[in-house]
Amino acid sequence: MDTNIKECQPCHFSCLKCYAEGNSGCIECSTGYHFESKSCIKDQTILDVDCGDDAIYQQSTKKCSCIDNSQIYNENNKICQVVEEFIKE
Repeated sequence: MDTNIKECQPCHFSCLKCYAEGNSGCIECSTGYHFESKSCIKDQTILDVDCGDDAIYQQSTKKCSCIDNSQIYNENNKICQVVEEFIKE
């Protein structure tokens, strides 16, 4: 009996294609996941991040930003403010 034969195992759910077990064995990530530090990590969505009423989560920057581009997002208060109001704080 050949003991060197290994049986294939299913990929981690975050992997579309893999070479080893776990989310760090991925070659390609499943939809809704991206590579970060050699692992497939779940993408955050607007529903996952509370940015307040006047802001949206930007996946590309991984930060909240104001819908009105003339305002700046205040991360401490989770509100959008006019530039002058932000400077006064």
